[in-house]
Amino acid sequence: MDDMDAKAAEEDAELEAAKAELAEKLRLRRELLARKDAPPKRASLLMTLLGAPFRVLAAVYAMCTTANAVLLTALGSFISVSHGAYTYAYKKFERDFERDGEDDDGASVASDEQKVRRAFDVVAESVGEWIAKLKKSYQAASEKAKASSAAAKARSEAKAEARREEAAKKKLAEKKKAPPPAAAAAAAAAAAPSGRAARAATRAALGTTVSGVLDAHGVRKRCITAMVNMTLDLRIEWRRRLRSFAGLVRVAAKGSSRPYLIVDAGGVEAATDALDAWVKSKARGEVLQPGPDSALQLLRILLNVPSAQKALALHETIRGGEAAMILLDVLAETPGVLPVQKGGLNALWAVIRLAGPRSGVSERLIKRGLFEHLEDEWEDSFEDEGVAHGIGGVIMQLALGNRAAQAQLTNVGAQALVAKILAKHHGLSYKGKFADLKTWLRERRPESRDGGDR
Repeated sequence: MDDMDAKAAEEDAELEAAKAELAEKLRLRRELLARKDAPPKRASLLMTLLGAPFRVLAAVYAMCTTANAVLLTALGSFISVSHGAYTYAYKKFERDFERDGEDDDGASVASDEQKVRRAFDVVAESVGEWIAKLKKSYQAASEKAKASSAAAKARSEAKAEARREEAAKKKLAEKKKAPPPAAAAAAAAAAAPSGRAARAATRAALGTTVSGVLDAHGVRKRCITAMVNMTLDLRIEWRRRLRSFAGLVRVAAKGSSRPYLIVDAGGVEAATDALDAWVKSKARGEVLQPGPDSALQLLRILLNVPSAQKALALHETIRGGEAAMILLDVLAETPGVLPVQKGGLNALWAVIRLAGPRSGVSERLIKRGLFEHLEDEWEDSFEDEGVAHGIGGVIMQLALGNRAAQAQLTNVGAQALVAKILAKHHGLSYKGKFADLKTWLRERRPESRDGGDR
């Protein structure tokens, strides 16, 4: 006991030290970010005035070295040429008007108009040629810039690919040099003496310690307990609770000790409570959206995992029939919904198997109308193979090892429904689980006195 207390105190001290180190790192990180985001200090007025010409020159240089420099040069040249051409045309018009002022006014005006028109034509032709040359030069500059950009991108990709290849080669070389873990463990075990020292050397070679395994198990158990508690907390919104069920489904699907930990933390009660709440709210007309599909999936996985079945066989929710009745209510509320029917029938099949023939769960289910639902569902599901497999499995699991249930099922004609299922789906197999029911399956329900079926 003292060793365990000392171990706990040592772990608490290590945890506090880790917390202090993390807090210090966070403080240094905040200081670094504060320094980085702090506004720069204002320069003096003298330095601002002295640096202004250099900044102007830098801006002009940057503007001239970009693609916009071609457009700016073109615009300035166009304005200059247009101004000179129109000035020349206007002065020529004045000279011609003064020279021909003594002639007939109409002839003089016509001559001047022709001259001005010719001048404008000459200017327009020259400007058009100049604009065409400018357009070609701009297109050439754009294509050159695109080509240089593509070449730079290609060079960058080639360098990145070369770095990746070099890293892969280096990793492969290191992998070839390093011995495999199994070989290293075997060598360590062979070199170490027998007994406790050999086991310690093997654990060291594999990088695994007993305390590390226990710590991992404890962390996993605390996480699973927290997720189950979230599903049971009514203060949490319905969709978030369903997300917690979906997370538990993913955890349970990984196997190992996880399904048992979920059962031990109350996962079965949480799933059945969610299904029961959904059924009651639907009966009141207050349907919760979306439906509790993830809770049903979790219950189905837990009921069919071998590592959790021993604990579930002693579970009061299973042996008492509460889970079976809730599953029957869910199935009755969702006729023809194939995913729910498949998962619900599979879970109900497992509940009947785990409860056992002496628990009375089979008789209660038959009395409550389970077989009538199975008959209706055979038609509502359009004789789907997956649903048919669940219907046959539930019927035969009810009858397996239970004389009273066999008599009840015979009276309602359960063997005929099983025969229809097997006749419809020839490839359906139960892998010999119900071989003891061959005689019972040949029985037919007793006929009434008037010759009809009762």
